[in-house]
Amino acid sequence: MSQFPLQHAPHGRAPEAPAPPAIRNRDDAIRLCAGIETTMEAVLQMIEAETTLLRKGQRIAAAELEARQGHYARRYIDELASVGAVGADLDYFLPGSVDRLRRLHEQFCAVLRIDMAALATAREAAKTRLAAPAAPQAAPPPARAVSAPPAAPIRDPRLARVAAE
Repeated sequence: MSQFPLQHAPHGRAPEAPAPPAIRNRDDAIRLCAGIETTMEAVLQMIEAETTLLRKGQRIAAAELEARQGHYARRYIDELASVGAVGADLDYFLPGSVDRLRRLHEQFCAVLRIDMAALATAREAAKTRLAAPAAPQAAPPPARAVSAPPAAPIRDPRLARVAAE
């Protein structure tokens, strides 16, 4: 879990952004970068899990995940703001880290767009299933000799580590 938890504001007021962390040494810089990467992966995993739950017809569990996604999305935004505030210190103690985070952010956004499109499709399908009247049960079709297994996902949902670049 990141060191920058979501701050809840009283009703009617916007939450205040957390103060940027002090980067006093290499360990602080590594901790900040690791926290951001962990948050990115958490966001993607939650979106993927919500999509899976919706496809299985588990709307209540999916709605609970959707609420938690807001927490991680806000945390990610706060962490990005922290990088903006302490970027020079971050690069001083961990050279190249800001550029690496920038590349990772771009990759995250690309994967996020794909995941959000899949989630939107799953949400729409779930609404359609809920709205459709129940049809009378027909006799099942005769069994085929061989059926193909379901297709595997086309992409790997995890972020590739940009650190190797």
